[in-house]
Amino acid sequence: MLDISSSEMNKRIKKTTSVVLMGTLCAVSIFSVKTFARDVYINVDNTTIHSITVEENVDNILNKMGVSISENDVVEKVDDPDGTLKLNVKRAFDVKVIDGDNQVKLKVVNGKVRDALKTVGIELGDSDAVNFALDHPLEKDMNIVISRRVKIQILADGEEKEYLMPKLSVREALGFAGLKLSENDEINVNFSSNIYEGMKIVINRIKFEEIVTTKKIPYKVVTKNYELLDKGEEKVSIEGKDGTKEIKSLLTLKDNEVIDSKVTSEKILEEPVDKVILKGTRVINSSSSSSPKKDNKKKDNKEKSSKVIYGSATAYTALSGARTSTGKSPIEGETVAVNPRVIPYGSKILVESTDGSFKKTLVAQDTGGALKSGSALVDIYMKSESACRQFGRKSVKVSILS
Repeated sequence: MLDISSSEMNKRIKKTTSVVLMGTLCAVSIFSVKTFARDVYINVDNTTIHSITVEENVDNILNKMGVSISENDVVEKVDDPDGTLKLNVKRAFDVKVIDGDNQVKLKVVNGKVRDALKTVGIELGDSDAVNFALDHPLEKDMNIVISRRVKIQILADGEEKEYLMPKLSVREALGFAGLKLSENDEINVNFSSNIYEGMKIVINRIKFEEIVTTKKIPYKVVTKNYELLDKGEEKVSIEGKDGTKEIKSLLTLKDNEVIDSKVTSEKILEEPVDKVILKGTRVINSSSSSSPKKDNKKKDNKEKSSKVIYGSATAYTALSGARTSTGKSPIEGETVAVNPRVIPYGSKILVESTDGSFKKTLVAQDTGGALKSGSALVDIYMKSESACRQFGRKSVKVSILS
């Protein structure tokens, strides 16, 4: 038998007790871990992370799982009845609120448009508008724009209308109202200025219009001495006739009312014909009464040799093969139509226009209705209608040469 001392025995007993105690503690620890540990699910950045932990502090759990949280992020903790812990990490995102020149950036994790407006202290008026519905959920990088609206009046094209529109420049407001301005139109405000509540904008339409009118040119009355009439007597040699001229004018209209008119050109359509009155200058000697036949004969001889008549001259043409009243073929530069009672056929006459544009010696070979009526003194034959039109009507002095 072994002889074991009491001291040795005590050492062995203590050692055995320690081993048993250590085993018991390990078993208790294992039991405790299994009893108090639970599943943790972290929903973050569109990913779910799973772990088992006995940790209760959310920040510690997130740190151990390597999930970083910023100052504005929100962690939602959900304890399920089965003991599972869910942590929903909601990342903060930027939202900008723009009110005219004022811009405010917010960090939010959820909410609606009205919440963002309330956060920055913005109140909407009855006429104001927002680019999103007030119940619209907030989204990342959302720009919420406030449109402050004002009432203005615009008077244009004879109508005055009221408009409710954002605070724009005058130029933009006119575009908003669908009004266009031409380069000549006038406006009572500056294009670049901003509109404001109660503003009244007046647009005056300016346009230009060309018109053509005709105007009468009054004829003149010309008095000429006439030696074949007794002194004190008068005779109308040529009836006067008014001419006409075409006048082009440029009108300036403001809202369809003429405010200015300027003549741009004038063109004579028909020259006026002077009225010619012959004033007698012949003086009858008293001695002539004793022998009238002799005096008349002398007067007739004098008239034949130096008769001068004032009147008007026109021009005419004829078809090929035509004959004059005296049976001759008309010849340009020779033939002239007359009233044979005033100028006998065959007379050689000198026709001189009073303006100096025509002078020619012709032979009386033809006649016509105008000559017999006295509306013209002579009618000069020309080959073409264009030459006749160019000649027109002239005041002339006719000297009967033979």
